[in-house]
Amino acid sequence: MYIKALRKFSIKFRLMASLLIGIILFSSILLYASGKFSEYLIKSQLFSYLELTQREIGVDLEYTLDKVNSTNIRLLSNDDIYSLLQDNNLSHREKENNLNTIFNSMSINKQIIAQIYIITNNGEQFNINYPKDTIEKPDENYINKIRNTKGTIAWGAIKKDADGNAYLLEGNRYRNFLTGQDIGCLILYIRESVINDIYNKKTPYGGYSFLISNNNYIISDNDKSKIGDKIFDDNIFRTTSDFTHDSETINGKPAIITISNFDDKISRLNCYWKIVSIINKDKLFSIVKKINTYIIIIVLIISIVTIFISISISSRIVNPIRLLKNKLKNFGEDNTINPSLYRQPQDEIWELEKCYNEMTSRISNLIGKNNEEKEKQRKLELTALQAQINPHFLYNTLDAIGWIAKMKKQKDIESLVLALAQFFRISLHKGDKFISLKEEIELIKSYVIIELIRFPDKFDIDFNVDEDILDNKILKITLQPIVENAIKHGLGPKDEKGHILVTGKKQDNYMLLEVIDDGIGFNISEALTQNKNNNKFSGYGIKNVDERIKLEYGKDCGISIQSIVGNGTCVKIKLGLI
Repeated sequence: MYIKALRKFSIKFRLMASLLIGIILFSSILLYASGKFSEYLIKSQLFSYLELTQREIGVDLEYTLDKVNSTNIRLLSNDDIYSLLQDNNLSHREKENNLNTIFNSMSINKQIIAQIYIITNNGEQFNINYPKDTIEKPDENYINKIRNTKGTIAWGAIKKDADGNAYLLEGNRYRNFLTGQDIGCLILYIRESVINDIYNKKTPYGGYSFLISNNNYIISDNDKSKIGDKIFDDNIFRTTSDFTHDSETINGKPAIITISNFDDKISRLNCYWKIVSIINKDKLFSIVKKINTYIIIIVLIISIVTIFISISISSRIVNPIRLLKNKLKNFGEDNTINPSLYRQPQDEIWELEKCYNEMTSRISNLIGKNNEEKEKQRKLELTALQAQINPHFLYNTLDAIGWIAKMKKQKDIESLVLALAQFFRISLHKGDKFISLKEEIELIKSYVIIELIRFPDKFDIDFNVDEDILDNKILKITLQPIVENAIKHGLGPKDEKGHILVTGKKQDNYMLLEVIDDGIGFNISEALTQNKNNNKFSGYGIKNVDERIKLEYGKDCGISIQSIVGNGTCVKIKLGLI
C-alpha cells in the first residue's frame, strides 16, 4: 500500500521530498544541540563576568576607603592638633580657626570627605573646614559607641543634608600617639555619592546595584530616599558565599540577583558590607535569545537552500527522461532543433537519446543549410535593387543638365539638378554596400537641398555628430530614409516652420544615431498597422532599413521610435562600429 501511494507522485517529487526531509532533520538536530551548548557556555560566561565586575567594585571601594583611612591616620597622628586642642588659653573660636588652617594645609580630599567633626572629652565640638549646620550632627549614642571601641573604626547611622544627600559616618577614638592620652572622638563624613559612582558605573546590562550592611541597612542606593532604611525581608540577601546569584521576580519582572561579600581587606576596616546587583533577566540573556533567533533563521535558510538543492538534484536525475519526453512531444513544432546528449554510458535512456539525437542532427543540418540559402537570396535581392540603375550614366546625364541650366542662368534648376546628381553619386557609390558616416550626411544635405527648393522655408536641419565617428562606415542609405519620413510625414502636414536635428555619438562598441523632429508626431502602433496594409512609409521605409541593419549587425542593433502626437518624433538607430 505504501509503495502504491508513492507511485501516485512523480519520481522528481519523491527524490526531492526524501532529500529535503533528511537534510532538514539532520541540520535541525545539529543546530539545536549546538544552540543549547552555546547557551550553557554563554550563561556561564555571563555569571563569571558579573562576579568579576563585583570584585572590581570591591577593589575600587577598598581603594576609596583606604583614602579615607589614610586621612584618618594623618589626622590622628598630627601633633599640632593635639597641642591645639589642649591649649586652655585659646577660645573655642580661635581653636576652630586654627584647626581650619591646619586642615587646609593637609590638602584633605573634599570630593570624598564632606565634613569632619572633632568632639573632645570636655564637651567641645569642632566642625572643621566646612560650613556649619549643613549636615545632621552625630548623635550622642554614636559618640558613646566610638568611646567604647578599642581602637577600631566605628561606623555610624547614615546622615543626610537638607538636599537629601547621604553621608556615611566613620568614627575613631582620638588618642595621642605618643602619650596614649584619650582626647575625644574624630568623625569623618564620607559622601555616599562617591561610593555610588563606584558601582553604578560598573553595573552591566542596564541593571542597578546597592550596598547593604551586615544588619541589612541600605548604605548606598540610586534611590536616595531608601538610604538608611532597613530591609526586613532579608532571606533573599542572606548568604555567606563570596558570590551567589539567583532568579527572582522584582516588580513583576524576572530578574537575576547577584550578591558579593567583600573580602578581608575591607573587613579589617570593620566594614562588613555586601554589594547587591539586580539585572533584568531578559536583558542579561538577550544574547541567548539572539542565538536562538539566529538558529531559527539558520534553520529556515537551510530549509530554503535544501529545497533548491533537492529540486536541483532531483531535476538532474529526472532531466534525461523529461528531456527525451519533451523532444518526442515537441518534435517538428518549431523550425529549430537543438539536440543534447547526457553522457551517461551504460544507461538505457542514454542509448535512446543518442539514436534520437543522431536523427535530429541530420534534420538540423538540413534546416541550417536552408536558412543560409534564404539569407544569401535576401542579400542578393538587396544588391540587385541597388544595381538597377547604371550609376555613371545617371549622374553624368544630371551633370550635363546642370551645366545647361547654368548656361541658361536657371539657378533653381542648376541647384536642383546638381543636388540630385550629388545624391545619386553618393547613394550609388560604385555599388558599395558601406559608405562613411560623413558621406551619408552629405547625401542627406543633397536631399534636403532638393526638398527646400520644392518647399522653401518649410524646415531647418542641423547636425550634431561627434567628429571621431565621421569616418566610421555605415550601411548606405541608412539615415536618408529616416530624414525623408520626418520631412514627409512629420513636418509636411505642419502649418508652421519645422526643425530636424541629426545627432551621432559612440557608446561602448556601438554607434548611436538619432533623427529628431518637432513635427505632428503619430501613434506608433496605429502607424505600424497601416504600414502593413498600404506601405505608409515611402521609399525603402523604416522597416526595410531596420531589417538591413539587423541582417548586417545582428539582432541587438536596429531602429527604435518614440513619438507623441503633436510633439514630434525621435528615431534612434543603433549600429555596430566598423
